[in-house]
Amino acid sequence: MIPADVLELVPRRTEVYTPRRFPVNAERAKEELLDIGLRGLRARRNLLRLKQGDPYLYGRGAEEYAFFHIHDYHPIVLLDIISALSRPLFASIIKTQQAVADQVLICTGTGRLGVAPDTPGYMKCHMAVFLIALHRVSVLVELLFAAGNK
Repeated sequence: MIPADVLELVPRRTEVYTPRRFPVNAERAKEELLDIGLRGLRARRNLLRLKQGDPYLYGRGAEEYAFFHIHDYHPIVLLDIISALSRPLFASIIKTQQAVADQVLICTGTGRLGVAPDTPGYMKCHMAVFLIALHRVSVLVELLFAAGNK
């Protein structure tokens, strides 16, 4: 899931592992990645875990951090600007504007084990941003309309 342009920056002598992650095996891929990381740390290797998107918003960042912390390893986390707040600007979408929306609601489009999330009802003052949602946008639109009609 890391873009090829980013992977090209990794020196060729570096071992790279990319999990095969699909909705049906996301949990297995996560466990496999954690196991590989733990074995590498126990072998006193330096590890770098690249994540994209917002791994600490509906992602596995906090789960992975807790896993290694329980095993007495303390990861150093470098975060970038939260994409849920910054990326809409690239499409000229303003998330808050006086008299339009004064709150930003960040939601997940994919719950644990790939299930659809509970969707928020309509509120005129909200700008809702959905992460991990592109693959189910049509279902999400239906759920949002249903939630707004209650």
